[in-house]
Amino acid sequence: MLNRNPNSTVATFSGLHPFLRVLYARFGVRHCAGCGGALKLWDAADLATSLPGRKVAIPVLQGVTGSHRTLLRALVDEYSLDALQIDGETHPGIPDLDAASRHTIALRCVSPNDPDASRRLVSHVQDRGATSLLVDGHHRAFAPVCSACGRWFNPLTPVHFKTACADCGGAGCDACG
Repeated sequence: MLNRNPNSTVATFSGLHPFLRVLYARFGVRHCAGCGGALKLWDAADLATSLPGRKVAIPVLQGVTGSHRTLLRALVDEYSLDALQIDGETHPGIPDLDAASRHTIALRCVSPNDPDASRRLVSHVQDRGATSLLVDGHHRAFAPVCSACGRWFNPLTPVHFKTACADCGGAGCDACG
C-alpha cells in the first residue's frame, strides 16, 4: 500500500501515532516554553517521603525587583530572622535591599526527621500558597508553574500532539517552542 500524503510518517501510516501521543503526554519530559527549564510536578505524598534528612526551604519570592521591606518585617515577625534567607545568604538584621535589583527570598525550615512531620510541612507550605519547596537547593514543584521563570502551564494531554499551533500552523515559532 502506498501513502501519498507528504505529511504522513511511518507512525501515522501504521497507526502508532495515537499510542505515541499518549506516551509523550504521560511519560515525556516537558520543558517550559519561556525559559526551557524542565517541568516536573511532585505529588505531595512523594515530596513528603523525600524530605527527611534534607535541607528544606520555602521560596517566598524569586527574582522580583523591590526593597521588600514590609514583606521582610512580616516574615521576621511570623517566623524569625534566623529562618530568613535573602539572595542565598542569611543576615544579622533586616537588610536594606536595592529596589532596582532582583531578589530571592526564602524561609529555611527545620529538616523533618519523620514522615508525619514531613507531611505536616508540605501541608503547611501548600496552605500558605507556595508552589514549590527547595530541597537541598533544588526546586520541587507541586503546582503547575515553572520554578525557574514562574510561568504557569496546563496539564499535557494527548490532544496537544494532534493539533497544530494556532500561530504558525505547525511550522514552528516562538509561541510553540
